[in-house]
Amino acid sequence: MTDKGTNGVQFISNVRRKKVVHNVGLLSQEEAFERLRSVKEVTLNQLLNRAVFHVIKRFAAENTAPVADFDLLFFLDSMAGFFSNEDVLRRILDGEDLRLMDPSDDPGL
Repeated sequence: MTDKGTNGVQFISNVRRKKVVHNVGLLSQEEAFERLRSVKEVTLNQLLNRAVFHVIKRFAAENTAPVADFDLLFFLDSMAGFFSNEDVLRRILDGEDLRLMDPSDDPGL
């Protein structure tokens, strides 16, 4: 793995037995971390921290590198919207099937 600077990392992976180099960037990192620090609700902050950690861990692993740039702020905002609806999360964790989306379940859209 070779650094491309603060916003990108060069990844090498094997695709169809050929060595392929993916030059991808982890975009909006500073903004995402700033947004994360601004989340004061403890449970939401913990969920978002774990999600960001998982993405960065996978991003840094050569065999799981994305094939295109990844906007961390967009991801964080999307996950914040999902995690912020405690009722929906609780219903999913309790086993309710919510795969068919009800617009009223996501007031942020």
